[in-house]
Order: sequence, then structure tokens, then C-alpha cells
Amino acid sequence: MRITVQVKTGMRTETVEEIGKKSYFVRTCARPQDGEANKRVAELLAEHFDVPKSYVTLVHGAKSQIKHFEIQK
Repeated sequence: MRITVQVKTGMRTETVEEIGKKSYFVRTCARPQDGEANKRVAELLAEHFDVPKSYVTLVHGAKSQIKHFEIQK
């Protein structure tokens, strides 16, 4: 399943919210340095979908606030 994720970094709390069909808004404490925010977003999505972290792959948007992830089920 491919989803679109809008990311807000540097937040105090971490949340995953569904805002539409296959569209999510993720808040993370991580900063966008050296890919740390992307890694944390993938971890949060894995927790949300209850799959291993290795099942979540960033497909597009590594340096953008709008990202596309592939989630294997």
C-alpha cells in the first residue's frame, strides 16, 4: 500500500493522524538532519500500522514535507 504523508518536524509530541484515504499527517520530535526525521517517521508509521520497520519504505520526498511511503502487509 502506498500512502502520502505530510510531516511536521521538531514537535513536542509524536502523532500519526489519518487525514484522508491513504493520506496521513505525522508530527515528530526528530529534526530533519542526516535523515533522522525520515527514519523516525518510518518508525512511527510501522507502529501505527503494526508492521516491522523493514516493511516501511520511503519512496519519494526525502527532502520534502510531503513524502510517499510504501507499506508492505
